[in-house]
This record gives sequence, C-alpha cells and structure tokens, in this order.
Amino acid sequence: MKMTSLGSLTNSAFKHTKRVAAVVTTGLALATASVSSQAAVEVVTGTLDATTVPFGLDLLAYDFSSGNYALTVLGSPVLSLFTTSYAPVSPITSGVPGVTTYSFAGLSGSYLISLFGVADSPYTLVMSGTGTITPTAVPEPESYALALAGLGAVAVLMRRRRHGDDKRD
Repeated sequence: MKMTSLGSLTNSAFKHTKRVAAVVTTGLALATASVSSQAAVEVVTGTLDATTVPFGLDLLAYDFSSGNYALTVLGSPVLSLFTTSYAPVSPITSGVPGVTTYSFAGLSGSYLISLFGVADSPYTLVMSGTGTITPTAVPEPESYALALAGLGAVAVLMRRRRHGDDKRD
C-alpha cells in the first residue's frame, strides 16, 4: 500500500516537472532583472487554435499593474505582446528550445498576448512579475455576430409592432 501511494506521488511529480521548470526559469529571469518584491504568478495552458492550416493562434488579454514581468512559454509557440491599440511591445528574450522567457520592464495597463505557431500545438504560459496580473475578456467573432443578430431581431419585432399598431387605427 505504501508503494502505491509513493508511486502515485512520483507520477504526479513527473507530470508537473515542466510547470516547475517554467516557474524556476521565470524566477531566474526575474532575479537577473533585479526584482526585489514578491512575484505574482499566472499559469495558462492551452492549444493553438487553427486559423489557417498549418498555422495556429491564441489571443489572450490581461491587465498588468505597474511592474516588471517575465512571460515564459513552454512549447513551440512564439509570443508577442501588444497594447490594446495593437502597438507591439519589444521584449528581451532568453531561453532554450521549448522554453522561452520574455522579459518586460515597466508594464502597466491592458495588453494583448498573441501566441503563434503550428496549429494544435500545446503550450503552457507562465506569467510572473512584481505587480498583479488580471485576465480580461477577449470578445470572439461569434460574440459580435450573435450581438448583431440580436439587434436585428429586436429591430424586426419593433417594426412589426409599429406596423401592426398603424393597421389598427
């Protein structure tokens, strides 16, 4: 019975090795950037959505309070950081194949994080920094289409109601 529980602990530790390596790598990147305060950590795992074969893209939106941040990507995707008006933000990069750290000094405000690479590629993104990291909503194209369809339906109903009232008079 002790062997089973020890075996499950060992398997669990091996499953999370990549995540631990990312946190350690991020910690080292922050230490070299001479960060002195406690770091906030946000971990995102996903798979690149197929946009056009063979390429994939994921777009994430986050608010960063003023501070220095390191974004570490485990996997093959390339990370780009943009302001909400799509102005690119230049990072300082370092890493080894499969683990790339992007360091950003003085971030503050809302940003879009683009992950680009081979379609259906899995990734883990570890964000850490001296401030707070808060996810924000990124509207999908389907949301806009649904909102427009709803407005169209309301317009049709209002028009029918108005024309129905005119016939009664």
